[in-house]
Amino acid sequence: MLKKLKQFFNKTIYKNSLNINFVKLSRSSWLCKNLSGGYFKPFASPEAKQIKRIIKETGKKGRLRLYEGYKNYKIEGMNYENATRNVFEVSTEEKVGDFFYWLVLNKRPSIIVEIGTAFGVSGMYLLSGLKKIKKGQLFTFEVNKEWANIAIKNLESIGSQFSLTIGKFEENFDNIFLPKDNIDIAFIDGVHVGEVVHKQIAILRQNMHDESLIILDDINFSSEMKSYWKGLAIDSKVKASVEIGGRIGIIELRQSKDDLSKKK
Repeated sequence: MLKKLKQFFNKTIYKNSLNINFVKLSRSSWLCKNLSGGYFKPFASPEAKQIKRIIKETGKKGRLRLYEGYKNYKIEGMNYENATRNVFEVSTEEKVGDFFYWLVLNKRPSIIVEIGTAFGVSGMYLLSGLKKIKKGQLFTFEVNKEWANIAIKNLESIGSQFSLTIGKFEENFDNIFLPKDNIDIAFIDGVHVGEVVHKQIAILRQNMHDESLIILDDINFSSEMKSYWKGLAIDSKVKASVEIGGRIGIIELRQSKDDLSKKK
C-alpha cells in the first residue's frame, strides 16, 4: 500500500515539482521570504507550449559542434575534442524553465545576465517572464557563433527584450554595462569549472546589489564543481543559498561588493 502511494505521488504531485533545499538561511533574505523548503510546483509560462515546439524544431538540426575552447579545460570524464551536442542534451528542463518564469514574475528584475545562451531555451523562459511584467532586459552571452545564430531566432520568437552578444562574457562586460547598471539576476551556464565561475561572479558583483541573485546550473557537474558550490553556498558574502532540483544552485548576495572568498 505504501509503495503504491509513493508511486502515485511520484507520478502526479512530484512529477512536475522541484525539490527546494536551503543550504544557508537568512529570514531577511528575498529567497527565504519567497521560497520554502520542500516540493515546489511553479506555474507554467504562457509561452510553454510554444517553447516546446521551438525546441522540437531546433532538434531537427541534429548534433552541432561545441565551442572549440572547451577543450582547453580539463574536466574529469569529459573529452571535448570534436564534441557535439543537440538541443535536447543542453536544454533546461521544462519545470526548471517554469521556475525561471516564476522567478522573473516575482523578482521583477530590470537587468538579467545570462552566461551561456546555448540554443536559447533558458533565455526563452526568462524572456517570457520579462514579457509578462512588461519591463526589464535580458543580456545573454554565447561564444559559439553557430549556436548563437540559432538562439537569436528562438529568442525573437518569444519577445524583443533581449540582447545577445557573440563572444566571451568576460571580454564584453565593460563594453556593455555602466557602473550605474544594476544586475538583479545572473544565470551562469557556460563553462562548469569553479575557477571560471569564480571569475565571472567577481565581475558580476561589480554591478550587483543587496538581494541580487546568481543562479548556477549543473552544480553537480563534476566533483570539482560540486566542491566549489559547497564553499560558495556558505560564503560569508552570501546572505542565503538554495539548491533547486539537485541541479540548480542560487545564491543571494549581501550588500558588500567585496570579492567572494578565494577558491580553495
